[in-house]
Amino acid sequence: MSPRRIPIGLAIGIAAGALAFYLMIYRPRRSVQDALEAAAARYALPPEWLVALGITESELDLSAVNQTGPDADRGGSWGPTQISAQTARAFGYTGPMEALTRNVELAADLTARMINEGFAERGGQVYRYGTPSSFEDMIAVWNAGRPFADLSASGSTMIDYYPRALRALEGIT
Repeated sequence: MSPRRIPIGLAIGIAAGALAFYLMIYRPRRSVQDALEAAAARYALPPEWLVALGITESELDLSAVNQTGPDADRGGSWGPTQISAQTARAFGYTGPMEALTRNVELAADLTARMINEGFAERGGQVYRYGTPSSFEDMIAVWNAGRPFADLSASGSTMIDYYPRALRALEGIT
């Protein structure tokens, strides 16, 4: 009994599909992860924090944009860490928001600088809490604009966002 052979056309199709997956999905997400890790190093932040944030916000999708719901009211959320236009402007970013969906280094650096400062904007007010000392504080400030201890246990950050971020972090470490 001879072994079954895969027809050459099928083998080529499988290889082409694997290559397409790598080029379209894996490689771009890997470049986002690499940029977030490099930015974390520049700002003395744990790299896994920024990667977990990117996974939570967009699955490391550089081109992610959200123009619906509360994000739309804040000018949309842009790039792999979903920086809102309102928050970016309050932080002093003056460039086009679309740049955060094309320039991975810009998106990663802006994210790391904002986290390093513990920067948050809510209700038109700017807050700087300082470099977060825990992943929980970083996630809380990023999502809700306030430290973890100040969040309501019944709020969406605690019920939905924080558990997703924690799963992302656990998947990295």
